[in-house]
Amino acid sequence: MALYSKDIDQNEKVVSFGSYHVDTGMLVDEVTVTLSATLKQGSILKADGTELASGDAADAAFVIDDFSMRTHREEVGNTGTRKVVVLTTGHLLNSDVVTFSDKKVDTAGEAALKAKGFKFTAPIIDTDISVFS
Repeated sequence: MALYSKDIDQNEKVVSFGSYHVDTGMLVDEVTVTLSATLKQGSILKADGTELASGDAADAAFVIDDFSMRTHREEVGNTGTRKVVVLTTGHLLNSDVVTFSDKKVDTAGEAALKAKGFKFTAPIIDTDISVFS
């Protein structure tokens, strides 16, 4: 599936290109996270809300998609805790943005999140195709 995102502002921060019907419950939730320098929009989390390193890909449960982390990250800071909105399942994720604490999502991370009901794609940037014409 190709998404023509030339006209999407802040392409590097869009986590979900949309959701689709799943029978497993809520598509979004809110969890408390411990802030760190690596926690950001698109971070993969464990079920307990802790940030996930690539070596623990099988424990992937959520992906952060929160307005405060997307547009006000510097103001949020790197210490303390904060409630953030997370995607739980049923979303088409931007593979260019989803990330572990130590590197960009890899095939193991994608496989773990696909098992949770997510799908992946990457934006097509700088094309001559306009979806609005």
